[in-house]
Amino acid sequence: MVRFLRFHGAVMETIRTCITGVSLITTAALLALSIPACNTTRGLGRDMEKLGEEIQQEATAHTHY
Repeated sequence: MVRFLRFHGAVMETIRTCITGVSLITTAALLALSIPACNTTRGLGRDMEKLGEEIQQEATAHTHY
């Protein structure tokens, strides 16, 4: 029984190590994929800002005080 428990412990440690490695690889891959998204998000932010400015200009032009 003790021999089985040692074997089981070793197997569980190996599984834990593999899961940790997969987690690190997954995290690294997600970070690598998110870097190009920064430029896309920045461009979207600029477009939204420009749209907001145009809406403000139109609202100001059509406001009668």
